[in-house]
Amino acid sequence: MSLSKSLLIGLAAFWSLYTTAVAATSPTKITLSGIEKRATMTQVPELWLDFEKANYLHSTLKNTPQKVYVVYKAFSKDYQQADVYIGYDVRDLTRYKHSKSIKINQFNQVLAQGKHTTKQLSDAWKTFDYRKQVEAVLEIHTLASLGRKEQVELLVQYK
Repeated sequence: MSLSKSLLIGLAAFWSLYTTAVAATSPTKITLSGIEKRATMTQVPELWLDFEKANYLHSTLKNTPQKVYVVYKAFSKDYQQADVYIGYDVRDLTRYKHSKSIKINQFNQVLAQGKHTTKQLSDAWKTFDYRKQVEAVLEIHTLASLGRKEQVELLVQYK
């Protein structure tokens, strides 16, 4: 067997092991607990303030959370209003009353995890294929050590 053919086989085996390992560590479903409100897109910053003030929720955290999830569903026809849910993975909580499950593997990544400006995040929403009818949008905010939003990832689910 030639060196290049051996190299290709080795690379294919490595890629197969790598993608299997990533799939094994990436959850396909996540259960969230947090706050929910029917809101216009311009009211979302207010909902973030409500979330930050939700002491009943923060007091149940086991440790400093790594991520905060934002789910947008049940959009109005013009996509200017939605049911917005901001919360933590229930595995980060000691207890919770209400929860919502999300099948992450049904979403398509639009914006890779990274440090993005509000404008970049807003512009990414404009790249959705609205002809396919957006079912849900998921923002995954990775937090810095003091709980500040550090990085964000944007995903979309179509009907």
